Amino acid sequence: MLSSSNSLINNSVFVSEQGFAALQEQLNTTQARYLDVCEQRRIAHELSGDGWHDNPEFNRQQQMEAFLNGEVKRLLQNLDKAKIFTIQEHARPTDKVWLGSVVEVEVTDCVTGNSHNETWEIVGHGESNAELKKLAYDVPLARAILTLQADDCSDEFMLRGQEVFITVLNLYSSRQQAGLGE
Repeated sequence: MLSSSNSLINNSVFVSEQGFAALQEQLNTTQARYLDVCEQRRIAHELSGDGWHDNPEFNRQQQMEAFLNGEVKRLLQNLDKAKIFTIQEHARPTDKVWLGSVVEVEVTDCVTGNSHNETWEIVGHGESNAELKKLAYDVPLARAILTLQADDCSDEFMLRGQEVFITVLNLYSSRQQAGLGE
């Protein structure tokens, strides 16, 4: 089960309906910026008279165009691989850490042995929000605990500049039950 879960995670981009809409909006915004930069590059090329030679503005626009082209491709790939998932409050995964889980973990520093507890909701790609205690499934902390059950420990890994391991303490059926609000 673990390898099939990892394969599914690695070949898909999981998002909520709001996350999918945000990805589409980001694509639209990036495409509009790309078209604007292409036009600015064209103008910079024409104004200099000899194209790129000794024309830093043309070079800058050319680099920005290449960057935005890559961003558009990345966003299109993410939308193509996107799988929308829904979360039902009070019916969240509690058998293992998965999309929609609300999980309490203990983060232990491997060097000092010091530990502290954190509670997070596992959400879709690009949907992290530290203030709301939402953690995208594809960030390092969430990746380390995905598919673990209560009392399981992660492998050691680097988190926030420290070598740590994570222990899953509890899985909750709702944000309210975990004290995170709605």
